[in-house]
Amino acid sequence: MLHFYADDAADDVSPTLFFSPVSAPVADPDSRVDARDADALALAERLGQVALSNRDLVAAEQHFRGALQLRQRCGGVARLGLPQAFGRLGVVAVHRGDLSQAEALFELGLELARALRPTLGLEDAVLLHNLGFVARRRGQLQEAETHYLGALAIKVRVLGWAHATVATTLTSLGSVLLRLRRAAEALTHLERALKIFDGCSGEAGPALALVRMTRGQAQLQLGQRDAAERSFVDALAVVASTPAPAALLARGHFLLARALWPRDPAAARASALAARQCVLGDRRSRPDRVHVIDEWLAAHPEPTA
Repeated sequence: MLHFYADDAADDVSPTLFFSPVSAPVADPDSRVDARDADALALAERLGQVALSNRDLVAAEQHFRGALQLRQRCGGVARLGLPQAFGRLGVVAVHRGDLSQAEALFELGLELARALRPTLGLEDAVLLHNLGFVARRRGQLQEAETHYLGALAIKVRVLGWAHATVATTLTSLGSVLLRLRRAAEALTHLERALKIFDGCSGEAGPALALVRMTRGQAQLQLGQRDAAERSFVDALAVVASTPAPAALLARGHFLLARALWPRDPAAARASALAARQCVLGDRRSRPDRVHVIDEWLAAHPEPTA
């Protein structure tokens, strides 16, 4: 399944926000959608996806609203894609920082999906996953866990365990469990995610780096500092070998700094400074990320001879 990744700069754990892929044309013998409307619908959804990937939120919302209106007007088979049409607008709302609107749109999509289908499908799991993303961003961790578990159950039922999208939801679930201080449970999910990614050659990319970083955080919570250090080093190696957001590279260096400090303070500071440089070079980075790193550096001065 195609998906759109959005970096969450709120803290050191970055769950994934999923984006529903462009729908297939919806004209068929039982549909009231003619070929021209079907082409217009597919074009609107593709243009919206391109605009969103370019961070042009105004254009993305315009195209997605146009597609939604076409589906509502055409009815028939086109109605089956309404839940995901609302979900795409929810993704735009997340990028705008309007979590209340995003939550309402994702919930409306799920309500429609339950009315339109006997059982929720794979695309509906995207809505559940994204509700988990919103809940986590709000600090509603138990609610986020519930949504991620619901999305995971659908994905496993439809795809089985050996699929990258299952691993991504496992990673997001693990990050929530970490914040709930349930590191042992988190580590179980993260180890399973890693095994899935190992069998998905060429599909993981930055997602593999993220799950290794999150595993390292779980290991740190459990006092397994050496294992955590290895996880962060492995994650940085993945980032170096694939196109990845600068924020992910900064996160990896900063996490490694925390793992290194007791054993090698000089190397820890060097890693934190590398993280700082990554943040300064990232035009999309939040200013408070530099402050967090600077505070850590001030609290961990260079050792005196």
